[in-house]
Amino acid sequence: MITRKDGVTYVEDMSINGTYLNGERLPPRTMQPLKLGDEIVLLWADPATDVIQRDAADTHKKRF
Repeated sequence: MITRKDGVTYVEDMSINGTYLNGERLPPRTMQPLKLGDEIVLLWADPATDVIQRDAADTHKKRF
């Protein structure tokens, strides 16, 4: 989840698969402030296998 509070933008991992900020896995349900140039990577589980995947084309990678 990405939220903005008091002029600061935050990312929070609300998933069961994991969210990474600048290569570091975020602790679950902890708001982390974002700054210009930060990279967020979202992981997802393949429903057929429940194996956690990372999009090969990095289409889920976002830089702020």
